[in-house]
Amino acid sequence: AKDGTRIVYVIPAKMNKKLADGHTYGLNLALYLHFLLERNSMEKLTILLDVRGGDGWPNPSAYGLMPFIRSTVTHLNNLFPERLGRCVLYPVPTLSLYLWEMAKVFIDKDTVKKIVLFNSYPKLENSPPNKQIAEYVDDSVVRLLEQARIASFIVD
Repeated sequence: AKDGTRIVYVIPAKMNKKLADGHTYGLNLALYLHFLLERNSMEKLTILLDVRGGDGWPNPSAYGLMPFIRSTVTHLNNLFPERLGRCVLYPVPTLSLYLWEMAKVFIDKDTVKKIVLFNSYPKLENSPPNKQIAEYVDDSVVRLLEQARIASFIVD
């Protein structure tokens, strides 16, 4: 990321609830970060949470993602305090912005400052909001992540 933090790219639309529940996926992300980060380091991360769907993916609903989000937030807060540099969620529908405004009153102010939501309808074919993300991530990185996302579509 532009601030020197390592990027963790998360695509929740790939989560298959027939294989595991949202809590298990959240725990899996925490385990991944546990092995990724040096124990004695205070390295911070930028998490890019791309909520667009993909061809051939399970594409759970926003409501279906709530257990994953709750589990992830709990594990990250408990196991990796102060490791979050920034969390960028995109593209989120307008309703999510209103829900975020209500939910953030229950989250400490330092964490709220680290979370950024970019509004747009999260349709499969939408491009990432490059102009908005550009404040945090180089355009070349966004293009690379988009290529990887499209390459992982499952086409019949």
